[in-house]
Amino acid sequence: MNETSSTIIYEQAVNERMRTFLRIDFLARQFEYHYAQPSLWGTRATVATLLEFVSLISRHNIKIELIRELDQRLAWLEMLSSSDNADLDLLKEIIELHQNLRNDAHNLQYPVHQHLTQHDMLNTISQRIRMPGCTSETDIPLYHNWLTSQRADHATQLKQWYEPFAPIIQIARTVLEMVRNSTTFAPEIAKDGWFEQELDPGRIHQMIRIRMPAESDFYPEISIGKRSFSIVFREDGDLDQRPAQTDQEVKFELACCLF
Repeated sequence: MNETSSTIIYEQAVNERMRTFLRIDFLARQFEYHYAQPSLWGTRATVATLLEFVSLISRHNIKIELIRELDQRLAWLEMLSSSDNADLDLLKEIIELHQNLRNDAHNLQYPVHQHLTQHDMLNTISQRIRMPGCTSETDIPLYHNWLTSQRADHATQLKQWYEPFAPIIQIARTVLEMVRNSTTFAPEIAKDGWFEQELDPGRIHQMIRIRMPAESDFYPEISIGKRSFSIVFREDGDLDQRPAQTDQEVKFELACCLF
């Protein structure tokens, strides 16, 4: 997301496909963090994230969604290559990258989580993880045995379960990187904690991004409609109740990311 120690970036997808890609990237980062924690509780958190990832992609025909996204982007890149001002060498490199990613998408098995559908332990955990405390050693002795076994190579097993999803994650991250880099941040001001802007109907918007100082006393809530979007800035205060919209002037940076 290109955050630094001095700034925070908030992102909101304009469409459902981009929202799914953001969630894929989020869960992949969460998996990678927990995977690096070689402990019983780290392994538990890694398995829980893996199952959350499976739940997400099983709600969509993710293979078709990836292929459609890449086909649309390739068509746009081919059209761009006919422009007089186009950097043909750079475009050729980007087109080849997208073609390789599309091939990877076509080669995905369907369903993409097929290698886990007949896994007894993971299926049991998946069914019980929705119920508080029901993945304990009392509820799933098999899981407890695997977690505590000295013979089990947890890192290798987790990697085997996760690796088939690598093409999905790579495609989502590549698309997100291009979307984020499609424009730059520009300074804006929200009067009385409110900002509204129309979406250019001649452009395909993908994501709204807001960059603010890390020490800011406010945070944004972004609402997106078909023709416009609005931002409410709320005061960063008591978490026991919904923070109020500020009546102050808020300076921030805005990026309306395109196709």
